[in-house]
Amino acid sequence: MMISLVRWKANPMSAGSVLDLAWPPCRCGVLKLCIWFGLAAVLLTGTARAGDTNDAAPLVNQFCVDCHGGDAPEAHLDLEQLSGQPDFATQFRRWEKVIERVEDGRMPPPEATQPTAAERTALIDAIAQGLNAYIEQHAGDPGKMAMRQLTSAELAYSIEDLTGVDLIDPGDFVNDAVGGAGFTNSGDAQFIQDATLERYLESAKKVADHAVIGAGPLRFDVDPGTSGRELSAIRRIQEIYRSHGFRTAAGEGGKPFGLALYPQAFFVAWQFRHRQALRRPDATLDDLASENELEPRFARYIHSVLTARTPSFPLGEIIEGWQGLPEPAVAPEQTVRDDCTKLYQRLRYWQHLLASESSDEEEAAVLTEAAVELTKESSFKATLDWPDGADSATLELAVLPVAKAQSNPLVVWRNARLRFRRDRKWTDYEPLRTVLSSESVGTLQFGRHPAGAEIAVNDFVLGKTEELALRFAVPPGATSGQLRVDVTLDSEHGDEDIVRCTVSDGVNSGETVAATGTYSVLLADPDGPTYRWLKPGIEEFARTLPEVSHREPAPSDRDPIPAPFDR
Repeated sequence: MMISLVRWKANPMSAGSVLDLAWPPCRCGVLKLCIWFGLAAVLLTGTARAGDTNDAAPLVNQFCVDCHGGDAPEAHLDLEQLSGQPDFATQFRRWEKVIERVEDGRMPPPEATQPTAAERTALIDAIAQGLNAYIEQHAGDPGKMAMRQLTSAELAYSIEDLTGVDLIDPGDFVNDAVGGAGFTNSGDAQFIQDATLERYLESAKKVADHAVIGAGPLRFDVDPGTSGRELSAIRRIQEIYRSHGFRTAAGEGGKPFGLALYPQAFFVAWQFRHRQALRRPDATLDDLASENELEPRFARYIHSVLTARTPSFPLGEIIEGWQGLPEPAVAPEQTVRDDCTKLYQRLRYWQHLLASESSDEEEAAVLTEAAVELTKESSFKATLDWPDGADSATLELAVLPVAKAQSNPLVVWRNARLRFRRDRKWTDYEPLRTVLSSESVGTLQFGRHPAGAEIAVNDFVLGKTEELALRFAVPPGATSGQLRVDVTLDSEHGDEDIVRCTVSDGVNSGETVAATGTYSVLLADPDGPTYRWLKPGIEEFARTLPEVSHREPAPSDRDPIPAPFDR
């Protein structure tokens, strides 16, 4: 259930202070409301008469009531009545004015009988004593107050504090300033109407839907419904994986996690290697792993990989990089940590470069041992996106050699064609050269082979290139596009190598295919010497330093769980 909150804002001389009151939108709300009104009545009823005194009455009667008394008192100030009932709570300001007038000699007026200096002082002191006594007794009392409910934002924040989940949108309620005062927390301007109360009740039901009951202590989960226990269990399983595992990429909706584990393991292995120089000769791998919040078993495994002797490529490059880390006497530990991060970035570069092809929006390119089977030909079907309302967009192509950094392979891109989605329908494919800008068409040199070989008019050839940006026009109303092209490694005219070809829309960024809009394939001549030499090394690299520690912990965390299964 929801919990009412009371906040007392005390200012002894402020009549605008308020009692904050949140009435709970639930079935027991009427009872709670009665309780709160009872409390408020105790706090708000009556005004005490501390400081009431008749010490000033004789002097007031002697010098003041001739003018300020009777049936028609001057200035509508009846001091005869006030001196008989000196209610300092409601007449505080009037008594202050009496003191001011007597003190500065304006009262009694010159034509009236004047008090002596002692009588004038006695009159002032008698009134002042009554005022001071009232102030002392009511110090901290805010005076007259208006009760109010929490504002919509305060209610939403309170629910989030109580449940730990952001469940309520303040915009679901009636605007707090509808009373016309211009302030959202003015108790005098706030009011409750039937529609507002109904919305409070609906918000309470929404909160109750997210309660997980029967799976331990009462808690609230982001997923609603009677299947809360199952959803909560799935979420806990995912948290276990994400606390102990790692993953650079998954399919649509999958997010990377645990990316610091490899750098931490590299650093722990370095510490263990140099434990004598670090003056920790008795430190074990498990000790160092625990200090760095790393699983000891993972630390032991990575250490075994980094200390093994292997001539294979690219694993040998990672091992050589770790062995080349500076010694403790040369560099501080933070510098070594930074170098371990750079070494992991190099590891990620090879994982990304060698990962199996990804031409499906719901699949990410992940390097696995079983996927190292390459051919000279493949195809792209790439979806391209752009910002809403754009009249042009960018298409990026790349050809990257894998084994030989200085090689210049050639890739023939055949029958490149593009279509657009407009009014929820796909248009017919158009040759890419008819859609690209004239500058981009000139860059690609359609129909021309650099070695003079024959290619079709809609074909082009690319050598080694990184992020070649091509601009094309977006038809009015088009929301996305789809590129189709066949790619062939031309090992007859270009250098023999393994190459990665990529297509990207150049708009979004992220790790997964769905997030980046990046599609890629690996090409190689399966009978060529480079592929025969590199394939065993790629398989060992993928097997030894995996890109993911596990597959999906839930049925599939590529896609969000249907919300909800069935409330």
